[in-house]
Amino acid sequence: SSQFMLGLVNDLLDIAAIESGKLRLNQEPTDLNRLVGQVATLNRVLAAPKEIEIRYSTLKSVPTLLLDKQKFVQVLNNLLSNAVKYSPSQTTIQLRVKLASDSVVVTVKDEGLGIPPSDMDKLFKPFSVTSVRSTAGEKSTGLGLTISRRIIEGHGGNIWVESEVGHGSTFGF
Repeated sequence: SSQFMLGLVNDLLDIAAIESGKLRLNQEPTDLNRLVGQVATLNRVLAAPKEIEIRYSTLKSVPTLLLDKQKFVQVLNNLLSNAVKYSPSQTTIQLRVKLASDSVVVTVKDEGLGIPPSDMDKLFKPFSVTSVRSTAGEKSTGLGLTISRRIIEGHGGNIWVESEVGHGSTFGF
C-alpha cells in the first residue's frame, strides 16, 4: 500500500508539473539500444513472479538520440509494467526498437486481455481507467499513460495503441 501511495504522489507531482507547462527535458546523446536493454533487464525481474518473459529485439545500429534518459525510462517502465499487469502468467511481452523511414519506433506488445474498443478513448487521459482488470490484482493510478504521452510529445514524438480483446495490446511511440 505504501509503494502504491508513493507512486500515486509521484504521478500527481509529475502530472501537475506537466499540466503547468513545466515539463523539463534534460536531453543528452543516448545509446538507445543500451538504455532499452537495461530497462528490459530490470523489468524481467518484475515479470518473473508471473512467469512472464520479456523478449527484447533491436537493430544492431540504431542512431544515437537526444533524450531525457530518466523520462524515457519512466515511459518504458510504465508500458512494460502495464503489459505485465494486464497479462496472464506464462505469456510473453515483446519489446522492440526499429527504424521506420526517418523515425525510431519502440513498441511493447503483450499477450494480455486486450482493450475493448469502447475503452480506447479513455486511454492517455488523466485518472481514466478501463473496464479491463489486472490479472493478479495489481493497482493503477490512471496517470501512467497520460504522463507517458506528455513525455513522448515533449520529445517531439507520438504514442499510440493497437489492441484486440483476447489477443493483447501493442503500445508504440
